[in-house]
Amino acid sequence: MKAHKWFSDFVSEGVVDFAVVDCENIPSIKLELSNKELKEETLSNPLFVVENYVFSNLRNDAIRVENGSLQRGLLSISCSDSSDTANLIPRMQFSWKFAEMPEALVESYDPSLQQAVALYRQSVNNGTVLLPIGAVSMLRQLLKLARQRLVLLAGDIGFRDLARVAGPRNPYISVHGSLSMPTNFHALDLFVQSLEGTVFHSPYLEGFSNTVYVVGIDAKTLPSMRWMIHHEFSTFIPESFNVTQKCLKEESSPSPSVASVIAVLRLSHFDTDVFMKFKQVLIERGGYAGSSSATRKDILFDLSAVRSQYYPIKSTYDVCFELARIHMGIKEYDTAIALFADSNENCADHHVTWHNMGMCYEYKGDLENAKRCYLKSLEIKPSYRESKLKLNKLTSEVRSESAASTV
Repeated sequence: MKAHKWFSDFVSEGVVDFAVVDCENIPSIKLELSNKELKEETLSNPLFVVENYVFSNLRNDAIRVENGSLQRGLLSISCSDSSDTANLIPRMQFSWKFAEMPEALVESYDPSLQQAVALYRQSVNNGTVLLPIGAVSMLRQLLKLARQRLVLLAGDIGFRDLARVAGPRNPYISVHGSLSMPTNFHALDLFVQSLEGTVFHSPYLEGFSNTVYVVGIDAKTLPSMRWMIHHEFSTFIPESFNVTQKCLKEESSPSPSVASVIAVLRLSHFDTDVFMKFKQVLIERGGYAGSSSATRKDILFDLSAVRSQYYPIKSTYDVCFELARIHMGIKEYDTAIALFADSNENCADHHVTWHNMGMCYEYKGDLENAKRCYLKSLEIKPSYRESKLKLNKLTSEVRSESAASTV
């Protein structure tokens, strides 16, 4: 990403820098490009931190409250076949057991977590609670780094309603590329409030949790931020959008209309993930016969907005290729060629990409460039039948024209 050309303007302006941070060991943050070190002595402004699915991936302790007594959760991980290490995680099996919790362990916790444990011991009849050890450690160190002035926007899976924080079952473990557990936002709220900080959060209990923590700054001095938080957290929250686009994808029969896809794409602020979910509708019907010129211009504007939001970081996620296919269908061949070229540059040369570029040139009447692209396609994959047929057709036409001119 540091060398990526699409980040180059931001990098050259000093707007973007990069750092690798251990969330539970943050004595300082070393910026890789500017070679500057952010530390307590040099930070003059508060830190603004965006946390997206970080808390749920940090360490937790599990405790069980049974009739006022405390037990600690011990997790065992096993796998029936450990020979295939690359695919080990999906086959992991988890088993919990609970044992008496030593008082010394409770005393080793952060003071705010000790208060949380005391509260849970009194308020929970029988249930299991996750203590966000890693998240509290992260917040403590960020606050120290920023001299106790911090604004943190958190988006994560978790709960803050005590009835859901303290569940009757064993803690849920989500298995993906790693392991994660729901964030105990109730305990994190207590931590921030113990520092006389302010907690802003969505009033909704289900789904993705949205939270802003403000510490060391009087929230009354941030009227614009408070208004935005109130507006965004209490109306159409990210979870609402997720449900909307999911329903459009799964409940439309046989597939959504172009108009509905464009509407949800605009609602997402032209998010590339949303575009990739609904790309096929636009590929198949984006340039459908009968659509007005105004509709096509609107679609082109939206596609341009998607392109501006796209920063390619993996070759298997080729947004430019899909955008090019849609432009090709709308007969915007010059834009399609440029997007196919971007696809080749950012996601590696592919024979189909070169073939499609050849078709665009052929539609434009530029037969020399069309031939060049078909040859490049066959250079990458000599057996590709479509490029062979196109090349033979062009060669035959050139010979026919040559013979006709000779006569």
